[in-house]
Amino acid sequence: MAFIFRTFAAPLNVQHIISNFWFFESDEGIGAYTHYATATVFPKIVFGLEGFFSISSDEGRQIKLDGSGFNGQTNTFMKLIVYSKKVSVFGVVLKPYSLFGLTGHTAEILNNEYLDFNSIWSTLGKNLEEEVITAPNHYSRIKIISSFLEKKWNKNCKSQGNIMIANAANELINLEGVLDINKISDKYSLSVRQFERNFKKMTGFSPKHFHRISRFEKAIDICLENRLKMTDIAYHFGYFDQAHFIKDFKQFSGYTPLRYQNLASSDIVFTKI
Repeated sequence: MAFIFRTFAAPLNVQHIISNFWFFESDEGIGAYTHYATATVFPKIVFGLEGFFSISSDEGRQIKLDGSGFNGQTNTFMKLIVYSKKVSVFGVVLKPYSLFGLTGHTAEILNNEYLDFNSIWSTLGKNLEEEVITAPNHYSRIKIISSFLEKKWNKNCKSQGNIMIANAANELINLEGVLDINKISDKYSLSVRQFERNFKKMTGFSPKHFHRISRFEKAIDICLENRLKMTDIAYHFGYFDQAHFIKDFKQFSGYTPLRYQNLASSDIVFTKI
């Protein structure tokens, strides 16, 4: 079998809270595959169907991922290693602003963290995990998860303020140039301080830090296509110069752009999940 990696589109009714679903499976044993996860503004939900991963952060922390839970947004890089004979994982990539609405907790508590369902949703989380694991196929899993998350979102995220910050987060994701924090806070009729406080509550990051990571994520996609010079990529995304771009790239991925390109073209799994 080697390994299987598939992605699935989110149903239309939950595309405001879910980016996509994914599935990974390998039966080649411990250490057969490694995923280098770069910094991301997109939190994830992970369902461990079988086996487990070992997660190592750049700070030296190690987590054994052998169940299901939330993998929060990150401003650092991590390494995930297959750590059992067979591993099977089903995942959900969430929108960057969705954690507050889905959990009732400020998103900041999940920065660079992994929390099991019991810590967030108690018995409801354990029931969801059991339903997803025992579902007959991936499409059933998508239906179960989508229904659960939609109900959570509709219950917790009714205020116009939350919807406004969600719109602002989408705007920052699409922004390729320099962020003007005064301009965007004025657009949503908030003071800079109010905007920053509300934005951090829903995304886990300040607007400026969020934009730095989001900009890096877009730049890394272009970098892997290997069709533009580093200088062109740097200026396209509003970096002051190439050195600034390389500094951010190394902080959020652990590698220089050139080194990352070389590794990504090798047999190391760099699938973006």
